[in-house]
Amino acid sequence: MTDLAFILLFLNSGSAICVLLFQFLRRGGYVTLPFLTSFMFLIWYLPQAWTLLNYSGVDPGSMVRLFFMSLLCFWALVIGWHQALRGWRRPVPLELPVNSLLMPVFAITIFAMIMNILIERQPPEVRAMGMWTGVITIMAFFASVSVVSMVLSTAMVLKVRNLATLTLFALNLSIYLPRILIYFRRADTFEFSLAIALGLLFVGGRVIPRTAFILIAILGFFFVNGVGQLRGLSGAYRLSDSGTIDARIPTLREISEIDWLAVMDKKASIQQSEVMNAVVGLEAVSQFGSYTLGAQLWDRLVFAYVPGQLIGFDFKRSLMLNENALDVAREKLYFEKLTGTTWTGFVDPYQDFWFFGCLVWWLTGYVMGRLIKHAQRGDLMAYTLYAATITNGVHVTTHFGYYFFSQSVLVVIAVLFVKLWLRKTVMPTTTAVSNGVSV
Repeated sequence: MTDLAFILLFLNSGSAICVLLFQFLRRGGYVTLPFLTSFMFLIWYLPQAWTLLNYSGVDPGSMVRLFFMSLLCFWALVIGWHQALRGWRRPVPLELPVNSLLMPVFAITIFAMIMNILIERQPPEVRAMGMWTGVITIMAFFASVSVVSMVLSTAMVLKVRNLATLTLFALNLSIYLPRILIYFRRADTFEFSLAIALGLLFVGGRVIPRTAFILIAILGFFFVNGVGQLRGLSGAYRLSDSGTIDARIPTLREISEIDWLAVMDKKASIQQSEVMNAVVGLEAVSQFGSYTLGAQLWDRLVFAYVPGQLIGFDFKRSLMLNENALDVAREKLYFEKLTGTTWTGFVDPYQDFWFFGCLVWWLTGYVMGRLIKHAQRGDLMAYTLYAATITNGVHVTTHFGYYFFSQSVLVVIAVLFVKLWLRKTVMPTTTAVSNGVSV
């Protein structure tokens, strides 16, 4: 069984490397979901998995189950992506009516800024909590709409640089830079980086040089795995002796003094790793659970969008249909996951549909492939949806399998708002320069 686990993990690693290299050698391939998923496998999932392989505290059969499921999910996503792109032809210019976009994007930007201001005005002890609860979670939810304004303001300033577009872009920078340089939030960092990369590609027709991207990928590895040390320097997640949060940007000297090689040592925390959560979660479902046939998606939607602060948490819990896999693991296997860790994107689909849960990943790849295909045909709304949800697509690997579908609802609403505005005001003569996108 140990040999089979090794073979499956080797196939996982080989698959991620092959897909990553295939996409990397294509023009603009670094913005595709298969590339980013491969990248996340290689810098996040697989390092933990390889360490777990030699850990005597895990049954080899449980590792076989996880590694087989992750292999199925990975290739389901890749296949879904390429099936969506079938029949694609030469790209056409992106339709970007800058003047008509100013008002709706400005409205979304101001709304997001207000939500961020309200968050910052919450009591320090609330903001310093490891897991936010209460009203602040509602504010954070609505503040996440900023990804739409960031994507569109970036595209607009790359298309036309004037006082209006530069001001709009600067306002969105004021939202994202504190999240990146003080709070070191990985999701926001990826959203910002991908908004820039996609804007350069689709609007400016420019790609990031491969040598530069390799350097960025190396920095990304250390950022993803060493973010805890960066957050410790910023002080944004703890109360000072005076009961306040004294957040600041760490100095370059402080950052250079971090023991970055220590982030590669996974052995000390293996029992509290995300991959351990996945192994135990799948084992709990296999031994004691039942296949819930979509209930996990429903429960994710209830958890994300039903405000317990308004209707009562007991009533909210009554709307949820099933225990999740790690609840079963806690009750039956006495396993408690570390607060703040995820259980990867393989557990929920497995709990719903056994190994056929990989079709959830296929659907994610297919939908994202359709979006980028229409973006290549000049569809601004498809481009905006793709750029604003690509991080959610990547989080399918790191967080949970339904992340793309459950966490993209607000983005879709914001994009529909922009679409309805443009339908009333857009001028038919607006065009954009050819970009030569190829993915």
